[in-house]
Amino acid sequence: MQAPNHDAARSRALIMKILVRSWEYRYPRFCAGARVAAGILVILIGAILCGSGYWWGALLMAIGALAIIVAGLVFALVTTPA
Repeated sequence: MQAPNHDAARSRALIMKILVRSWEYRYPRFCAGARVAAGILVILIGAILCGSGYWWGALLMAIGALAIIVAGLVFALVTTPA
């Protein structure tokens, strides 16, 4: 009977498989920066739409804020040592 191998790679949770691509572990700052930039762009588009009288732009601003929050959480998870 063989002993269990404790140095085997951990399996990732499903949410991590969906949110984090394999190359994001190599370039975490670039990926987080790109996600934050996309979130800011969506917030700006939402603000422009709200200013023009289209109130569904508020939904875009909420989605942009969520994108920035997710970028921070993914960055924290990726850079945390296992």
